[in-house]
Amino acid sequence: MVIVTLLLTNMLIAMMGSTFNKIAETRWEWQRQWAKIVLVMERSVSPEHRIRKQRLYSQPESKGNGRRFVVRNFK
Repeated sequence: MVIVTLLLTNMLIAMMGSTFNKIAETRWEWQRQWAKIVLVMERSVSPEHRIRKQRLYSQPESKGNGRRFVVRNFK
């Protein structure tokens, strides 16, 4: 009876570790997919149109002339 309890507890710990690893791997999958869609859309338009639209959702860098995209998480 003691051995069965130890084996079941060990199996439960292993399953919890496996579940944690799966969640950690897929946590940001939605963001990767969204970025992929944005890239496909940006490549489908002319460079002039793309630059005009990028200025709407990007912010100027504090140093230099470039712009960057900032993702904010509101919780």
